[in-house]
Amino acid sequence: MKAMQGMTLIELMVVMALVAILTTWGVATYRNQTGRVHRAEAQQFMLTVASRQETYHLDTRRYGTLADLKITVPAAVAAHYAVQLEPDNASQPAHYNLKATPQPEQAALGEPMLQLDDQGRTVPAELWQGHHP
Repeated sequence: MKAMQGMTLIELMVVMALVAILTTWGVATYRNQTGRVHRAEAQQFMLTVASRQETYHLDTRRYGTLADLKITVPAAVAAHYAVQLEPDNASQPAHYNLKATPQPEQAALGEPMLQLDDQGRTVPAELWQGHHP
């Protein structure tokens, strides 16, 4: 009886195909999870801005810009989202809208624009579950 010397070409190809499938799945899962982490960082920053806005509004009776609030967008957030704070003090009552637009890499993962306003309304609402202004 002849002893086996190693793997056949078919066996090697099957193993390589399985490794390729598992690698593809793993990379996609990793990218999806990192996208969610970046979204959570942006949401947390937006909640911090909302809290500072309310303090500023109590002191000045108006809503401020990021510069007025003396707050800058953290590098970890700015790398993945463009954040805009739009106060409207001309309307009565005054209000603001805070937006975080995903950068191209984040948008490619299917991440939407995030919004939060002075009334605590969030868009898209289903992605803000567990985050309360």
